[in-house]
Amino acid sequence: YSYPPDSINVELARKANTILSDNEYKADYNSWMKGCGWIPYGSLDAETAKRTSGYVSEKKYRQPPDTIKFTQIEDHPTVVQAKINQAQRSDVLYKAKNEEVIHNYNLPGDAPQFIQAKVNSYNISDTYYKLGLEDLKSKGYNLRSDAISIRAAKTARKAASDFEYKKGYEQAKGKLIGFQSIQDDP
Repeated sequence: YSYPPDSINVELARKANTILSDNEYKADYNSWMKGCGWIPYGSLDAETAKRTSGYVSEKKYRQPPDTIKFTQIEDHPTVVQAKINQAQRSDVLYKAKNEEVIHNYNLPGDAPQFIQAKVNSYNISDTYYKLGLEDLKSKGYNLRSDAISIRAAKTARKAASDFEYKKGYEQAKGKLIGFQSIQDDP
């Protein structure tokens, strides 16, 4: 069955739905409940609230320290002790001496670790690694890629590589799985 849109039950359901809606509830609360308050000026409660707000006020309750007339004795023992205590508690002053010591290295020049560090720096350095080649270049020595020594080195490398390959091939012969006879094994 169907309801016509102007049916009383449909209208009541719509009205109930809008009443239950959070948006309607909040709008109603904000417009009706919050907006209805009034203050009875001159009543006992309003006057008491005015007086107590004066007591709660920081401005009226406390006197600012800069308005008090006071001079401090500079070398009073308590002031001197407070300055000493502050200097002792200061992290910056506490760590300053340590920072100076940490960043000053006094290693003698003939210490074994120092000598080893120098040797290591020579070994690691790209500049010293290429120094001999750079000297040859500066003297005018021309090292071409088709020089006899380079050709010999390339050929020796290739021969060693072929030899190792053939050696491995010969060792693997006959050990491959899946062939029925040795003649089938490449």
